[in-house]
Amino acid sequence: MEIWDLYNENRQIIGEHVRGAELPDGGYHLVVHVWIRDSRGRYLIAQRSPSRASFPLIWEAVGGSVLKGESSLRGALREVMEEVGIDLSGRRGTLVFSEVGRSFNGRKFNDILDVWLFEYDGAVELQKALTDEVADAKWLYREDISDLCRKGVFMNTQYYFFERIADRPQWIFFDIGSTLVDEAACMEARYAESTENTPVLPSELKAKTEELAAACDQPYKAALAFFGLQKAKWRAELERPYPETAAVLAELAQKYRLGVIANQPPELRQRLADWDMEKYFDLVIASGAEGVEKPDAEIFRRALRRAGCAPESAVMVGDRLDNDILPATRLGMRTVWVRQGLASRRADSDIPDRTVASIAEITKIL
Repeated sequence: MEIWDLYNENRQIIGEHVRGAELPDGGYHLVVHVWIRDSRGRYLIAQRSPSRASFPLIWEAVGGSVLKGESSLRGALREVMEEVGIDLSGRRGTLVFSEVGRSFNGRKFNDILDVWLFEYDGAVELQKALTDEVADAKWLYREDISDLCRKGVFMNTQYYFFERIADRPQWIFFDIGSTLVDEAACMEARYAESTENTPVLPSELKAKTEELAAACDQPYKAALAFFGLQKAKWRAELERPYPETAAVLAELAQKYRLGVIANQPPELRQRLADWDMEKYFDLVIASGAEGVEKPDAEIFRRALRRAGCAPESAVMVGDRLDNDILPATRLGMRTVWVRQGLASRRADSDIPDRTVASIAEITKIL
C-alpha cells in the first residue's frame, strides 16, 4: 500500500492519503517529473511497460508520486533509481518549475507538480532498475522527441518540455565591469587623473565621455583624443558589486549553471571570492589567464567547450555591444544587454535578444 502526504494548495501537509483513494476537495499530492540531460544536449526518456494500466508503451520523462515523508528531491532521486537504475544522489539537480493544480486539455489534476532537471553522462542499465515500470529507455535530442509527439507516442501532459526544458538555457555567462560590478567610482578617478595639471576640468571630460557614449564603443578613449589627454590608470580597488548583484546571482544559481567571460586579470576568481561572489560560478574565464580577450570569439568558444554547452543553450549577459553582445550573437548564443554605466547612454539596438536597464531585472526574464 502506497501512502502519500496530503497537501493544501499552499504546499502545507494536512494529512496523509492512500494511493487509489479519491483525493478530498482542496487536497493535493506531490508529483515529480525528472528530466535527465547529457553533455551532448540529449534527454533520457523512458517507455512505459506494456503491462502498465495507463498509457502502456508511451514515452515520457521519469517520474511519479512522492511518498509520505519524502521531500520532492528525495522522491525524484528514488523514482529515477527505481525506473531506470541511475543513482543521481550527489549530483546537482535544478527545480525548473512547480505547478499547483495543473490543468491540461480541460482536465484539472489534484497534484503539485515539481519538474526537475539533472545533468548526467553515463550508462543507462535497465537491469539495475528496482521496478519493471519501464520497458525501454534512450537518449534523444529535442527534434527526436518532437517526432515522437507527432506520432502520438509521447506523454501529452509533458509537452511543456519544449518551452520550459529544451528551450531553456543551460548556462548563463556574465561580463564583470558595469554588468555585475559598478565602475562609476573608477571612472570618476580617471576623469580627475586625466585632467590633472591641464586646462580641462574633470566634469568636462566626463560630459564629453557621456556624450560620445551614445554612439561610441570606447567613449573615454574618444574623449581623451578630443581633448588631447592621456589615459589614466584603472583603479580596480574602487570597483564595487552593484547592490542587487548577490541576490540576482543567488537566485539564478538555483536554476542555471553560471559562468564568467570577462576581460579581467588572471586573479579574477580571487577577486570574485573577495566580493563573496565566487561561490555562484561554476566556470570563470578571464582574458588575463587565457591570453585572448573579447571581442575575439575564441574566448567565448573556450568557455563553451569547458562548459560542455552548445552556443544555443547559453546566454551572454553584458553591458558592451562590441565586446559582449555582438561576438556572442555571431556564435549563436542568446544575449542580454544590460544598459548600466556608460552603456545606459547608448541608443537602442536590435542586436541583443533582450535588453534590461539594470542587473536587477535579469531574474524577470531568465
